[in-house]
This record gives sequence, C-alpha cells and structure tokens, in this order.
Amino acid sequence: LMIAAFVVFSVGGQRLTRKWVRRLMGEPPGHNDVVSYYLSAFGVFYGITLGLIAVGAWQDYADVDATVGAEASSLAALYRDVGSFPEPDRTDLRDLVRGYTRFLIDEAWPQQRQGIVPSGATAHINRLQERLAAFEPRTTGQQVLLAEALRQFNHMIELGQKRLQSVDSGLPTMLW
Repeated sequence: LMIAAFVVFSVGGQRLTRKWVRRLMGEPPGHNDVVSYYLSAFGVFYGITLGLIAVGAWQDYADVDATVGAEASSLAALYRDVGSFPEPDRTDLRDLVRGYTRFLIDEAWPQQRQGIVPSGATAHINRLQERLAAFEPRTTGQQVLLAEALRQFNHMIELGQKRLQSVDSGLPTMLW
C-alpha cells in the first residue's frame, strides 16, 4: 500500500510538473540532468538508511550475545559456588543447576530462536531457590558461601530476564 501510494504520488508529480520543468530546464538533455540528480540523492539516502539498519541489527545481535555470555558465566559461577557446599546439599544443588542449564540449551533457546518466550524456566528457578533457601549454614565460611551463591543466583535471574526481553526486541518489521 505504501509503495503504491508513492508510485501514484511520483507519477502524478511527474505529470503535473512536466511542462514547468521543460520550460525551466530547456530541451531533453537538461531533463536527464535533473533525473540524474534525483537518482543520486535517492541513492545516497537509500545507502545511509541501509547502513543504519545494518548497524541497528548488528547492535541488537551484539547485545543479545553479551547477555547470553554473561548469563552462561553466571551459571558457571553458581555451579562452582554450590560445589563448595557440604554433601548432600552440594549434589542436590549442582543437579538443579545442571537441570536448569539443560532446560535452557535443549528447550528454551530453540523456542527463543523461533520468537517464542519459553515458560518452563520458572519451575526450575523455583526449585533452585527453595533448595538454596533451605540450606542452613553451620560455619561462618558456609554463611559467606551461601551469600555468594544467592548473589550469583540473583544475578543469573536478572540476566535471564534480560535475555527473555530480547526475544521480542529488535528492529521493527516495517523497518526490515
């Protein structure tokens, strides 16, 4: 519809201004000069627009890539932190972190690739949070470990939310 409107506008403008341009510019060699100026200006604006779209798309890609990398690092740090907990908490927490990671890789990311915001992560997150909250530190060192694990857990949640927001973000379809 937009293209049709612009074509009608352009052809109509050409028909309305043809006699005026011919009087102003002279005979046909002058017409070609005017057309060449219009085409050159159009080419410049089109090139600038195309360049800006490419930069916008690349920036979106780089932002999502950085977010996913930071989330993966946060998951690895959480896995390492809970590895210092005493047994059986260590095994349980590591299994929960591993299960959440497998869910992300096997289910969430393929859905995101299709533009679907996955919904199954909440159950994994809740189980991990409940298990972390149930841990009772017996020493000062364990208190520090728990605090660091909770900090890393919260950071992981923030990065996960940022990743989910990127599913719907990007350049608008109209611009593409």
